Amino acid sequence: MERTIGLARRFRVPTAVCLTKANLSAARRWEVERSCAQEEILLAGSIPFGRQAVEAMLQGGPVTADGDSPAAQAICQLWEALRSTLEG
Repeated sequence: MERTIGLARRFRVPTAVCLTKANLSAARRWEVERSCAQEEILLAGSIPFGRQAVEAMLQGGPVTADGDSPAAQAICQLWEALRSTLEG
């Protein structure tokens, strides 16, 4: 993540972070949240790992097709946060 942030800063590209598989490691989640806070980077959202997301990917469909799954809801929330940020 640090290399990507450095590259984005070098080219002056606005940067935000999305944490995937957010529910698998509390330690990793804390590390990403801390890095974002230290680097003053928007943590736009987090997507939990779940069976519904895996099934959608195996079928070649979008994870958001099942709007009831936690991953689908998180992706929709992420989109709204990013859209709001971009529209400023």
